[in-house]
Parts: sequence; C-alpha cells; structure tokens
Amino acid sequence: MVDMQKLKLLVSLLTLVGMSQTAFAIALSLSKNPNVVSKPAVDLVDGDGKPISHGRVSGMLAKGQDTSVYNPKSDKNRLWEPKALVGSDEASHSYPANGATVRYVKDEAYNRFTYMARVQDPKNPGKYFRFAISRYTHAMLMRAALLRKLGYLVTSPKFYNNITLQFKDKEEMDEFLRVSQEESINDFEGRNW
Repeated sequence: MVDMQKLKLLVSLLTLVGMSQTAFAIALSLSKNPNVVSKPAVDLVDGDGKPISHGRVSGMLAKGQDTSVYNPKSDKNRLWEPKALVGSDEASHSYPANGATVRYVKDEAYNRFTYMARVQDPKNPGKYFRFAISRYTHAMLMRAALLRKLGYLVTSPKFYNNITLQFKDKEEMDEFLRVSQEESINDFEGRNW
C-alpha cells in the first residue's frame, strides 16, 4: 500500500510535469492588415497636452506614422497614467498588519483555484477587505506590480504569511474551511494550522 505522503508528492509531481508539457509560446505579427478597418483613438494628446483631432490621427495613420508615441488624455476617471508607478501602493490602503486578527463576514467570489471572502477589521468596523486564498497568490502580486510599473492604476494586494480569522461560531468556521478548500483546490488537513 502506498504511503499517503508519497501519493500526495507523486500527484504534485505529475501535476507539475503535466502543466509544463501544456505550456507553449506563440508570436503574433501586429503588422497593419489593409483588409481590416480599425478605428483610430479619439482621446490622444500631443506632448503639450493639447488634444489631437480624430482627423489628424487618421491622417497620421494613413501616412504610416506611429501614433503609439502619443498618450491618452488624463482625467479624473483614468485607469492609466503616462508614467511608471511604484510597484506597490499597499501602504496607502491601511491594510491590517501582518499577524493581525480580522473578522470573517461572508464568501465573496470564486475563481478557479482562488477563494475570496469579505473580512472586517475589528479595530475599524467600517473598514472591509477582500481576503483571498489562492494557488496564484504570487502571480497576483507580480501582475499588480507589473501593471503599476506600466502606469495602470491598480490596487496592490498585500501578502500575509500570518493572519487570524475570527468567526462567530464553529459552524461558520467549518463552512469557511470546507468552501475555501473546495474553491482553491487545497488540502487543509495536511497542514499545521
């Protein structure tokens, strides 16, 4: 009979091998296809911040000029800025400290291999956060940092290696453990919680 620890290790190794065999790279040409009609940007500004008309942008494109050197107009509803942002803005969000206790409120969202719940800061009852358990934690952190470096205004998540969740009763805790384990596809029994 196979030892359970060896079986778990074998399944993990097979999963890693299987995943590496399915990974692939692809390169696509972004050259202008004359058969495709594309609409030019309507919110570009020049180096002085003055709007570039739709007609002027169309004319530049017709002459083969590169319009990617122009940035979109900045406004209060912006998603992007024409500058690199710091990799993490977690200090500006008043996240609970590492090792803090937060109160579980409810399940919030499910994504593949990721479980999310709404939690509340007991020291500041009006402050809520999204708590995630995921196999993609490091990818989430890296993606947010990369997007910020490219100028996208995304909120940086905070990584916790130690946090305590408070539940109103044992039933709520058991349900949290069951659902979060199923949704994140994790084995909580094998861990020393």
